[in-house]
Amino acid sequence: ARGLDLSTLCGFDLLGEVYGLPQQGGQCADDSNLLNFDCVSCISSVLAAQVLIFLTSLVDIYFMFYIFSAIVGSFMGSRRHLNDLKNTSVPIDLRPGKGKEARLFEETFGPGWQRVWCAMLKNLMDESYIGPRQADSLAAAARCSLD
Repeated sequence: ARGLDLSTLCGFDLLGEVYGLPQQGGQCADDSNLLNFDCVSCISSVLAAQVLIFLTSLVDIYFMFYIFSAIVGSFMGSRRHLNDLKNTSVPIDLRPGKGKEARLFEETFGPGWQRVWCAMLKNLMDESYIGPRQADSLAAAARCSLD
């Protein structure tokens, strides 16, 4: 089994003899062959493979970051109860003075919250997030008109 390094594959020793490693043979083992085509092609192909491995590791680092961010983000979102936010079948109670959402809107936007609600519905309908039938029923629930 040979490693992907200059010493093992090409016989090119940058550090000289290393204690514990046997003398490696290859195209570049003899100093007179350093500019030989075989030596240059061996060194260039090993360096190209090492550069490819290095660049791949850079891409993999970002890939792992995004995977980790997605996993952590999904756990954080579920802990904050942000699941199913795009579900349009969630019941909304807009009865004036009685409904939870109506009270929240009135506390946030004041007594004219129905105008804000209708403006939001118009924008959602214009951007195709909700259909005209849904917009009409939501406007009727708040007792406002989309006209």
